Amino acid sequence: MSMIRSSGPPRVLIVVSSWTRLGNTGRATGFWLPEAAYPWWEASAAGYQVDIASILGGRPQADGVDHSDPVQRLFLGSQDVRDALDGTPAVSEVDPADYAAVFLAGGYAAMWDMPDNPALGALVAAVWTAGGVVNAVCHGPAGLLPARRDDGTPLVRGLRVTGFSHDEERKASMIGVVPLLLPDALTALGAHYESGRSYAPRVVVDSRVVTGQNPASAPEAARITMQLVADAASHKKSYGPGLGAH
Repeated sequence: MSMIRSSGPPRVLIVVSSWTRLGNTGRATGFWLPEAAYPWWEASAAGYQVDIASILGGRPQADGVDHSDPVQRLFLGSQDVRDALDGTPAVSEVDPADYAAVFLAGGYAAMWDMPDNPALGALVAAVWTAGGVVNAVCHGPAGLLPARRDDGTPLVRGLRVTGFSHDEERKASMIGVVPLLLPDALTALGAHYESGRSYAPRVVVDSRVVTGQNPASAPEAARITMQLVADAASHKKSYGPGLGAH
């Protein structure tokens, strides 16, 4: 399958889940829309073109839509966004070399189709290895689980990370519904998981990996990610191509 390559302005990629069923509850789910909207807002303001991919391609299903949020209204009102969501490429079809950052939007759906997806793992690892920034918020860190460094070790090994906590899952009555718990899965790979107060913003940054604990963390995580992207771009300009990407 040919890779989709970009030209023109610098780009960032938002990856969303393709999953639509909330376990055996009979309820629908999907990607958490604000965790795509805030990266889109911050990256667009910084002059980056924003692409959206999904795990399987096609039109993903959104969850968590709040029309009272002006950023979400702008996201949903953008013709470019609507066109992108109408026919997203699968993660296996995008070229990681095109992107300065990848954002892994959460939502409960991510817990089913991100943790064991080799194409997603390869994409995340390639962006990070090339000096890019990886962002994952709430349940989005499920997409960090399949990522491996060049030596085969988990990308998250030895890194400080966060994600939706045990207490937050318990308060949402989702323990026993989701197929795994992020604190346990991340810790099992050697990550140093940490969390703060439930549902309060918390962002952890380590080695160009930006993680947010919950949906309230999405705005700050997006701002920090784009600042890291700007810093990396400035560093490369100062020292020349091929430098500053480690």
